[in-house]
Amino acid sequence: MNGDVFSAEPYTNDDLAGLPLNNLPNRVKVVSALTAEQIIVLQTQHQNQQQATINVVSTQPPPSCRYLTTGTVTLWAGPGEFYEAINVVRADAKVYPTLQTTDANGLLWYQLSNSNWIHANAIRQIGDCPDIPVTNVVPSQSYNTLSLETCKSLNGPLRVGQEVTIQFTPPAFENYYDASIAINVDPGRITIDEQYQYVDASKPISIRTTGTEQERYVRIFSTHWTATGGSHQIIGKRLSYIPTCHITVPFG
Repeated sequence: MNGDVFSAEPYTNDDLAGLPLNNLPNRVKVVSALTAEQIIVLQTQHQNQQQATINVVSTQPPPSCRYLTTGTVTLWAGPGEFYEAINVVRADAKVYPTLQTTDANGLLWYQLSNSNWIHANAIRQIGDCPDIPVTNVVPSQSYNTLSLETCKSLNGPLRVGQEVTIQFTPPAFENYYDASIAINVDPGRITIDEQYQYVDASKPISIRTTGTEQERYVRIFSTHWTATGGSHQIIGKRLSYIPTCHITVPFG
């Protein structure tokens, strides 16, 4: 190689057909190959994120300026509460807004120096602070989660090229044993546009029924999908539990 850097090139699933995955101690699924177009989309997103960082005038305000949280607040992956909640910050924590934008509802959001987003009304300004640069371009998240119970994504809008975890949770099991043998009874199925996907099931997760001390268990069934543009029908199924979603992923 001699240190040379080459352009990213797609591989095919057939190239990896001989990998000895069954010899690994844990269950592993090879990520589906990306097309040349999908690689270009991801590279463009990365370049846009780098450019947004370059365009920031300063990651910290001058010493005479401070921004403090007004209370315990949530930081988000994007400018909206439909994005993933990333962290919780205590009251009076010092933060550093670097960009600002307005969401579809007219609410003002600030992007912080750590790339997380916060409601503008969740912080207060102390001292003489410079104007915060405005951006109308919010890079899409590289990953997302789609719930088949709500048909909503948990990390902002679905975008072409995102790595999406599609999941559904059938009704709870009465005891741990029933939950532990669930995949032997029915391993669950997920189809995207009538195409069957590889489905994984979580380990039994303990929950308690509201108003009682009875402990029950659920298992989350999921698959991974590289989002493509257009309208899609996604169906989950385990026994008689069949959540169905019709979604549209915008092109571009």
